[in-house]
Amino acid sequence: MARPLVRLQAIFGVMLLALLVLLGRAAEVQVVQGRRWAALATAARTERVILPARRGGLSDRRGTPIAITQETYHVGIAPNELKDPAGDAEAIARALRLAPVEVRRALRQRYAYFGGPYGAATVEPIRARRGVHLEPVLNRFYPSPGLAGPVIGRVDDDGRGASGLERTLDTLIAGVPGRPWCSRTAPAASTCRPRGSSPVRWRGTTWC
Repeated sequence: MARPLVRLQAIFGVMLLALLVLLGRAAEVQVVQGRRWAALATAARTERVILPARRGGLSDRRGTPIAITQETYHVGIAPNELKDPAGDAEAIARALRLAPVEVRRALRQRYAYFGGPYGAATVEPIRARRGVHLEPVLNRFYPSPGLAGPVIGRVDDDGRGASGLERTLDTLIAGVPGRPWCSRTAPAASTCRPRGSSPVRWRGTTWC
């Protein structure tokens, strides 16, 4: 009877030792290395992006806009995220006013990209669809380009005032870019959320 008892005690001792090693490793990972692993997990799930700032508008003394910023979009499609590939392809083609065969051909790739740019009203029908990723693009627009063009001025490729009032009032109407954190696995670009960062700000100026 002594040998079976010794064997049981040995097995119990080995199991107890393994359990202690496991608990020690768990404590090391969760307590000692907890912050490090949490930071790595956050970095793997999110990324920080810079949202371009909307530039403030310019108006004449009657309040008529003479320089405004409009938001347009590039459209990206992740085919593997679409819930209804056939139906989504038809909806995308209809919204973007593209030939359905062209959209279906693009969706055979790993990622489909439609540069556009497309206005907010154009992309609204497909904005909430899973797999549709919208990339906002800010464009400067002059409603009456022939009206005192040299006086109003223009912006450069970086969106800064290059001439005229655009340059003179640049520090007043230039926006402050936002820096939100976005989920890498988000179904749409709209899931970006600010986290400890300033939102996009802009100001407008009236020219009297």
